[in-house]
Amino acid sequence: MSPALTGPYPITQGTAGSMLGTIYDANGEPVMLNLAVDVKLGIEPVSPALGVAPRNFYLRLSLDTPGRFAWDYVANDVNVAGLFRAQVHMLMPDGPKSFPNDGYLDIAVLPRAGGLP
Repeated sequence: MSPALTGPYPITQGTAGSMLGTIYDANGEPVMLNLAVDVKLGIEPVSPALGVAPRNFYLRLSLDTPGRFAWDYVANDVNVAGLFRAQVHMLMPDGPKSFPNDGYLDIAVLPRAGGLP
C-alpha cells in the first residue's frame, strides 16, 4: 500500500473523511483493482477490550489510476477511539487476495480534543 506510513494512519474520532491508498503486487506494479469482483477493507480492533466487532467496508476504486482506492468513512464508522488493524480483501479472477499480505495497515482513531462530541 502507498504511501508508506511510519506509524498508524490517524483519523479523528467521530469525523468523516477519506483514507486513500494504492495497492502494489510483489513486483511493485499497481494491482488492477477493476478486475476484482469484490473489494473491501476489513478492520478489527487490536484490543478486544474496545468492544468493537470486526467490520468490512466497501472501497471506492479509481477508474483512472491502477491500484488506487479510497475508504470514505462517516462519523459512525470511527466513533470508538483506539488502535485498529486493517487489510484490503479482494476477490480476483484467480481467487481471493489480501493486502498487505505480510501484515496489517494500522489505523489510529484518535479521541476528539477536549472530549468534544
